[in-house]
Amino acid sequence: MDPLYDHGGGTGIFQEADENDTSQFTGPQCPQSGDRCRSGEETAEPVCSPRADGRGKTDCIFLSYCWFTTVRGDAAACPPGMSDHHLLRGVVAWED
Repeated sequence: MDPLYDHGGGTGIFQEADENDTSQFTGPQCPQSGDRCRSGEETAEPVCSPRADGRGKTDCIFLSYCWFTTVRGDAAACPPGMSDHHLLRGVVAWED
């Protein structure tokens, strides 16, 4: 994923819609004092998508860092019988 992200060791130009949700920062690569992290709310769980570990972040919304600001994201409940993933939605502002 390094070629995509513009931070956290990445070499790309993209940010992720929910990379600034500090309540989802996990592991040593995501210090609570930071403002961005390559983590985010989980978008799969046993009910939605059975996996060996039962949970995970499998869906992302990427946006160019130079064109969009104020990015926010949220994972809603998984729609039973419609998808094996949570609905992931993002909101952004256009850079002036």
